[in-house]
Amino acid sequence: MSLKRKLFTAVSMFALTCAMLLVGVWAVSSTSIEVGGTISFQATSVNAEVTGAFSGASTNPTLNKLTYSSTTSPSTTDLNSWKNNVTFAENGADITLTINVTNKSSERAMYVSIEDTAEDVATLTKTIKQGANDYTEGNAVKVEASATVTFTVTFHLTSTDVSTEATYAYTVTLKDESEHVELMYDSTNEYWYVEMGNYEGTAVRWRYISSDGITAYTSTEKPNTQTGSKGWFLQEVGTTVCDFGDYYWDEENQEAYANNDYATSAIRQYITGTDCALTWDGQDMTVTGNYLNELGITENNAVYKKIQAREVSDLYKKINWDANTKISDGSTTVTGADKLWLLSVAEMYSLLGGGDVSTITASDKWSTEIKEKIEWSYGDGAFWLRSPKLDESTQVYLGWLGEGRSYYVGYYNPFSVRPAFILEF
Repeated sequence: MSLKRKLFTAVSMFALTCAMLLVGVWAVSSTSIEVGGTISFQATSVNAEVTGAFSGASTNPTLNKLTYSSTTSPSTTDLNSWKNNVTFAENGADITLTINVTNKSSERAMYVSIEDTAEDVATLTKTIKQGANDYTEGNAVKVEASATVTFTVTFHLTSTDVSTEATYAYTVTLKDESEHVELMYDSTNEYWYVEMGNYEGTAVRWRYISSDGITAYTSTEKPNTQTGSKGWFLQEVGTTVCDFGDYYWDEENQEAYANNDYATSAIRQYITGTDCALTWDGQDMTVTGNYLNELGITENNAVYKKIQAREVSDLYKKINWDANTKISDGSTTVTGADKLWLLSVAEMYSLLGGGDVSTITASDKWSTEIKEKIEWSYGDGAFWLRSPKLDESTQVYLGWLGEGRSYYVGYYNPFSVRPAFILEF
């Protein structure tokens, strides 16, 4: 073969190879990466308008304007959504979704939050900004009357691998200020809390203690308040005073009779909203009002509405620590569920870092370490627990300056109440 022909063949092969490479590169770069998903909106008792727009996609879909009115039926909740598939442009540029929420009320504020409910995939990253600032998923943003807030969701393609389906799903929640529960932080005393009720001119604080069960939450990081999450709260400072139960002294037999059974106690009636009726030495005494009234807590309170009631059977535990006896479960025929309830000895011990109370004995139940830990939350004086003594019908345990003491019921004792509750955000 001549040199000229060899050179021509080589050039032809090189050109063909280049062409094939170019076609391959074009094929990869022009692969259509489609992302499908839904933006759901749930509005509660608000007058609001929501608009949105996509940008950066090969074709940007049009999004309908959503309008909510607190007077429409259903009056409390409206649910709408935007459901769209968007395709990345051939150059893989980011796709942006802008969401504008306008408060149409001229008098009331509202709150807006966004949650990402889709599973993460390696081919797609998503970020949200509120205005010019990074937005933390689930945080409630206050929208003043007649104001507008803007959220920007950015979709970034990290791979052209079409074998993994990329999707998006967000829930946008709009609530009137009366429906909003704000979790606040006390930087001086280092604890998270909500406010519910008012006592002697001061808002009553309820300390966040855990997301599940009775433990001490000490982190400065804000607990999870996304919709559906839970928080256990304890009233921070003892407030109103009510005796635990009835009392009667039998002079002839020199014996006291009293009701230290929490399920049927006067104090349970008192903190759950029933006027507390007590008997003292055979005479009826009615305590004027009840705990909810005294703190001004109504059924419409934003916190109270979100409290998850706890079954009485779950609250009913009897204690006997005498002679190193461990916890004994009681039983009760009383049914129902309470939104507010008193701590048990076991829960108090766990809250103070003592662990599982069933493993301890009478001699070490209040160690020096536990007594020191009690000061951060229990230094304000004695308060009733719900745990009665098995062997003494006239006594109930107290939480008192680091000591686990029992005391007689029905003496008009100056002991306070510090209820707890479970909140569902």
